[in-house]
Amino acid sequence: MNLTSQLKSDKIDYNGFENTGYWAYQTSWSDDGNFIVFNLMVDSNLELFTIKKDGSALTRITNNSDSDYSPTWLN
Repeated sequence: MNLTSQLKSDKIDYNGFENTGYWAYQTSWSDDGNFIVFNLMVDSNLELFTIKKDGSALTRITNNSDSDYSPTWLN
């Protein structure tokens, strides 16, 4: 299942990111297997997001001028 083809939440809509400059990569699963953290390129800057394994609850974690790389979950 592709969880990042249409990234949407109440506050975020990156629908069709392939055609608008958004792209997701560098994923990491939470220990309980319920969430994924990943990078998303937003306006030429890498930001961190989480999403539930069912594709719901998209949440932006970072919003700054620095690029945020290699997300991982800590125990």
